[in-house]
Amino acid sequence: MKEKSKWLKRFRERLHFKYRLVIMDHETLEEKFSIRLSRYNVFVIGATSSVVIVLLTTIIIAYTPLREYIPGYATVDVQRKIYDLRLKSDSLERVFQQNNLYIYNMKRILDGKEMVDFIPADSVIKEQLAQSDTLADDADGSATSSDSLFRKEVESQMKYFGSARKVTSSAPATVVQAKTDPLKNSFLVMPLRGYVSNVYNPGAQHFGIDIVAAPNTPVSTVLDGTVIFSGWTPNTGYTIAIQHRNNIVSVYKHNSILMKREGDLVRAGDPIAIVGNSGSQTTGIHLHFELWQNGVSVDPRRYIPF
Repeated sequence: MKEKSKWLKRFRERLHFKYRLVIMDHETLEEKFSIRLSRYNVFVIGATSSVVIVLLTTIIIAYTPLREYIPGYATVDVQRKIYDLRLKSDSLERVFQQNNLYIYNMKRILDGKEMVDFIPADSVIKEQLAQSDTLADDADGSATSSDSLFRKEVESQMKYFGSARKVTSSAPATVVQAKTDPLKNSFLVMPLRGYVSNVYNPGAQHFGIDIVAAPNTPVSTVLDGTVIFSGWTPNTGYTIAIQHRNNIVSVYKHNSILMKREGDLVRAGDPIAIVGNSGSQTTGIHLHFELWQNGVSVDPRRYIPF
């Protein structure tokens, strides 16, 4: 016990033994700075400095963006951001595909082509909904609020992209109607006063009617809507197409002058063009007028008394 107490006494003495730290000029040996230190002082200063450094590091990591650079620290937040970005990219891809589909369908309508190769919009939407389900299941195995909003947005876009139907050359010249026909409940203005020179005949790929009128006669829109195409095509000349409610589209071809541009809002009866004889598929001054509903052409004479 005596030896142990002697050892502890010597250890304390060494721990508190004072040393002098001197900083001197190398050439003149002039003393510049000196301080008295002990092993105990050095230990206390070192421990205090370490604690201060740890505290400062913890504060910086907790309250500054530097924590993002620590592996595994923000794993949950990063995964959530990645999931949100995947949803956004999927939504952008869906809108891009729908816009391409809409442009493709409108081109076929304007060119007066048969609807054999018409792409059904509902199949595209169903496929995207299935992909969104897989995306949600892969992320956390349950439906999220973002996924629900995504579904509602897809369903709301369906009103702008009606399901297409095939009309073959052997189909009779009848209108393919849904159970509820919005056209029957709408008042359509006559687009042009004149006489019908060529009737609706989808079997001959004539998806509208030809109306002959005097030169410089204005052409009017049949319903309220938005101009979605206004320009020149080689076959139909100066053409204008208007999107109406309930997936109804009206098309006016072979005009001499167009009075509206894409994006313009029009009211029923507003003048939108001047009848003409433009394009290669015409033999005289007349208006080729078409009505489309849900991607299917209909006979305008069933709804407008020409």
